[in-house]
Amino acid sequence: MTHISEIIEDILVEWAYRVHDGMPNPKNAQHIQELRESMEELNLPNKVIYEVINNLITEKKNKDGLKIVKGQNPTTVYHEVLCALAMKGNLSNIKNGNDILKAIDDEIVKPGIPEKKFKIQKKDMSYLKDATHEKMDGLKKDAKKIATAIKNRIGKHTSGPVYWAGPSNDSTDYGASDMIIKTEKHGYVGVSLKKGKGQLKNLTINTFFKALGIPFGDGQDAKAARHFLKNYKEHWDAMTKDWVGLVEKEFNKKSNSDEAKDIFKSHIKTDWDSFQKEKMTQEEMDTLTDSVGIGKLDKSKTFKYFCHKFNDTYPISGWTQKRTKHFDNIFKDFGDEYEGEIQSGLSDLFARQMSVGKKNMFYAASAGKTIWFIPSEKTFNEFFSPDDFIAQFRTEASGSGYDFFLDVGHIDEGAIGSIIVTFRFKQGQMTKFPDTTSDYELYADDWSKLLGTFEK
Repeated sequence: MTHISEIIEDILVEWAYRVHDGMPNPKNAQHIQELRESMEELNLPNKVIYEVINNLITEKKNKDGLKIVKGQNPTTVYHEVLCALAMKGNLSNIKNGNDILKAIDDEIVKPGIPEKKFKIQKKDMSYLKDATHEKMDGLKKDAKKIATAIKNRIGKHTSGPVYWAGPSNDSTDYGASDMIIKTEKHGYVGVSLKKGKGQLKNLTINTFFKALGIPFGDGQDAKAARHFLKNYKEHWDAMTKDWVGLVEKEFNKKSNSDEAKDIFKSHIKTDWDSFQKEKMTQEEMDTLTDSVGIGKLDKSKTFKYFCHKFNDTYPISGWTQKRTKHFDNIFKDFGDEYEGEIQSGLSDLFARQMSVGKKNMFYAASAGKTIWFIPSEKTFNEFFSPDDFIAQFRTEASGSGYDFFLDVGHIDEGAIGSIIVTFRFKQGQMTKFPDTTSDYELYADDWSKLLGTFEK
């Protein structure tokens, strides 16, 4: 049974992916529409969708007249700064966003990195002014636990402000670090912060295959997509034919309009390229939606968009099995063709997924229960021993797409964990080349048996 927290996480991840800058704003009508589509994609009941949307667009205030904020991005901002403040001392005087802003003005916490201040964008501060977080007490509690664990594991912050590097978005030498502390042992060192379990870095398609040494060339993700679409065309075309056939079968069941059925049939394309390009008039789109009781669709006039939205309302029976079969063919052929390159690139993929960057850093999550040392690129390349590192890959179907497993371990310690990269249609079935998301599963307590040796 899926836990409610997992459902919420899925919603937030999907929503952030859909908005153009990855920063959902509940005051933006287009972003609210993207949220609605995200939840529809996850096949949530209409009642749940309505309640979520209603709660978001109805601005709530506490007894002090402060806005009550919630959501993925506000939580991230509050959590990062509260953790930084917790490294400096007591959080008892921090009751709302205005208190946080004052602490920033007083340079208890300083936006930027050592010797380099950067301007915080308005969007990074909007969650704090005249506001408080709906789970402020919980975030403070989590921040205190993380700070205590960091002090015990990494060291106390010795002097000066704690730097808030979160808004840098990986643009500095401190990489994925959200705050930078100064300790006796490490000097200035970055810490990547996660509320809850956290997740690994989601690589782009091109970055994923580049890490494996697959010769797609540098540049946009489109190069990797084109390689797959060109070299395994028969499988993509076969999947397209099955998809359109299943959608047509379900459409004809739901529609009583011969005109609509004829319009649908006239736009059928059974190869991937043609299907992706096929367009309709708005009048034709309206005829199709009216005949099956779907609300107006005017975001796109492509035939694939109608099929995707139709599936959101009337889930296509048998599609998962068909898609699995074709994905299995595609990735099996790919794995057979590039087995050597993939195997030799597994250590680089591991480094990418663990956010190995220009400087040593730590990763802290799960209220301080999880703290990993992440070596710099220089340290990793200098001391990483292929003889000690055990890695293999495998692929298999999942409920939402297709999984690439990177299983890693140590010659002396055995299996440590797996990194799972999932290829799936995040923006709607068959609307574009699949995207990737990353997760992990640990068999040991943490990654330290692999990465902890670098710290020494």
